[in-house]
Amino acid sequence: MSKYKKLYETDNLYYTNLNYDLIPDYLTMVNDPNVQKFISKQGRTFTYEEEVEWIKGRLEAGNPIFSIIEKSTDEFVGNIEYLDHDIGYEIGISLTPNKQDRHYGTEAINFMIDYGHNVMGIDDVRLSVFSHNDRAIHCYNKIGFVEERREKDAFVINGQSVDDIGMILKR
Repeated sequence: MSKYKKLYETDNLYYTNLNYDLIPDYLTMVNDPNVQKFISKQGRTFTYEEEVEWIKGRLEAGNPIFSIIEKSTDEFVGNIEYLDHDIGYEIGISLTPNKQDRHYGTEAINFMIDYGHNVMGIDDVRLSVFSHNDRAIHCYNKIGFVEERREKDAFVINGQSVDDIGMILKR
């Protein structure tokens, strides 16, 4: 029996609402430098109180956001959401380091694409990625995303100039 309420499930994962009980897992993920360099423009340490406020803000915004849980272990994998931007909705995903390289990102993104099409009525699925995130770019290309825009030298992350790449799903 799982600890969390399953809202949706795919082959290896299930998806639940954000959960205050998962804050230690969220902090482990977002405070890991190897995760941060791919999801944040500036590295910093987030506190428990900031995570509480982040959850409140996300829930108040009302955009779909799910915590991803591994079915076989009931362990936290990451978070995935639709962010509402000027250009439309974009998928945002972050996986905790010890659950990476298991194709969970591909599985979760495919779930979110289906969710966007079937539940939200989204036709154009987009996402953004930093140019130094080769693993994510490979994953997104494999799914069918192609580069739609590129802002050269948009950010300096850990002393490295990186581009901000916007991608759109072409299937």
